Amino acid sequence: SVAVAYLDIFNGNPSSGGVSVLAAITGSATRTNIAASLPTTSGIATNTAVLTLTAESDSTVNTNYLAIYDASTGGTLLMSGALSVYGPFVTEGNAVQFDALALSINLN
Repeated sequence: SVAVAYLDIFNGNPSSGGVSVLAAITGSATRTNIAASLPTTSGIATNTAVLTLTAESDSTVNTNYLAIYDASTGGTLLMSGALSVYGPFVTEGNAVQFDALALSINLN
């Protein structure tokens, strides 16, 4: 199972100069530990329910990467991946969420 998975959202690849847009979206740069939202089956951790980052985004920003860290601030980048985002990326006033089964981490 996943014990620690602090979620961050980026514009650009976090391992090569991308910029976190979490504070612009939520009003805080502190990451949320989503580990409890990622039950594991056969070595794959997946969100089985909608995972809401915020009910209303504070800003309109471009996003194209998700990153998982080992701490709520600072810490080490554990993994990242490109997002499948279409149309306006994140728009002010709208929810930012991942549909059920949208995030999967292969722990094998």
